[in-house]
Amino acid sequence: LLEALSADLDACASGVAVGDPAAVQQLTWALALRGIATGVAGSTACLSGVEHLISHMLDLRAAQLHLPTSLHGEQVGAGSVVAACAWEMLGERLDSAHGVHVLSTALDASAAEDRVRGAFAALDPSGRIGDECWSDYSRKLGRIADRRQAIDALVDGWADNAAELRSFVRPSVRIAEGLRAAGAPAQLSDLGVDAAT
Repeated sequence: LLEALSADLDACASGVAVGDPAAVQQLTWALALRGIATGVAGSTACLSGVEHLISHMLDLRAAQLHLPTSLHGEQVGAGSVVAACAWEMLGERLDSAHGVHVLSTALDASAAEDRVRGAFAALDPSGRIGDECWSDYSRKLGRIADRRQAIDALVDGWADNAAELRSFVRPSVRIAEGLRAAGAPAQLSDLGVDAAT
């Protein structure tokens, strides 16, 4: 569904920056279609992920330090560039590696729980956010365990599937270009987020 609109979205970015009604209509249509896609999929996971987590973490940090927050959409936009970079890095590592496999230690629930809770501990001393995130993360670990053979086969056959899988992720450079053309922040530093954060 979304592929049908992707080329048009590139073309409308500069129009969105100046409030061109046709460009805004195209963007609105794409967002509506996004809602349909998540309804068909039965989950927001196909369109919403680490970029939203980045935004929520920035909000938590700002609240903890009594700093102003940026708009959620701006943070998600800049976060989508980070997410696309992460996918690109993974692809590059899989391209250059031989005998790559998923480490069982990466799926160790106890170590994962410590990492997840530790990521949120300073931002939410009550532990409620860490509890919620661990609940979500632990379910994902269970799904990975249930599908471990399929995941290992995907990693083993990376060279055969890389081009198709890459086609599902818009390159980070194109995302950043589109954001800039629309007059939106394209990097977390554009939102005042420092390198340490």
